[in-house]
Amino acid sequence: MFNFGRFIGIFVGVGAMLIALVLEHAQFQTYYNTAAVIIILGGCSGAVIISNGGDKFFKAPVFFFRAFTKPDILDIEATAKALKDVAIIIRKEGHLSASEVIQSITHPFLREGLQLVTDGMPAEEVEITLKAYLKNFYREHKAGVDFFSNLGGYAPTMGIIGTVIGLVNMMVNLGKLGSDGLGGAIAVAFIATLYGIGFANLIFLPVSNALKEKLETEINFNKALIESIVLIQEGAVPRVIERKFLDNTLKYF
Repeated sequence: MFNFGRFIGIFVGVGAMLIALVLEHAQFQTYYNTAAVIIILGGCSGAVIISNGGDKFFKAPVFFFRAFTKPDILDIEATAKALKDVAIIIRKEGHLSASEVIQSITHPFLREGLQLVTDGMPAEEVEITLKAYLKNFYREHKAGVDFFSNLGGYAPTMGIIGTVIGLVNMMVNLGKLGSDGLGGAIAVAFIATLYGIGFANLIFLPVSNALKEKLETEINFNKALIESIVLIQEGAVPRVIERKFLDNTLKYF
């Protein structure tokens, strides 16, 4: 589900910058420089391809979109009740009787875990299997966190590089610029630094933090599910399973 609140955050941040420029009676064309854009986006792209790999680079749109979707967790109270109901069915009618209920579950991690239970896998192996699944899930989505975190680190540095290039060119052509063109040349040189800091703090780092928060929420929710699923396979009392799940999720939500 799309999280409009976070998406609006980008417009609020950029909008605040634009309003400030209007209040300062700035000329917007002064703040655009094609070379600076190329240095920031091109330089950052090259750096993250080296550090994260080309496959992660091409997944950037997927990572970005994920930051603006809500965590993939279920209603806590409803999930606790569903776990209790499945445990009751298994205790009264056996593992196979719960198959139909399990197939109707939409959450992939919960469905997979309960399917392992109905397949008759021992509780210890269920726990090992689900923890391995969760580890792979963490590794896959942590890549997005690291990708945008690295972008946020590289962007200001690339901005400084762009500024240095601009200043060097300005010094080389100092005699041609004259006093009238000197101020404008200095301003253009610093545009790259502005872009680097702006991209880092308005987009790259906030997206990385959003991905990190979402990942932590999903991991904690699934950890609580693992413990409850293992309890079901161990034959624990359904009410205890429900209570345990609620207690575990209270730590995080």
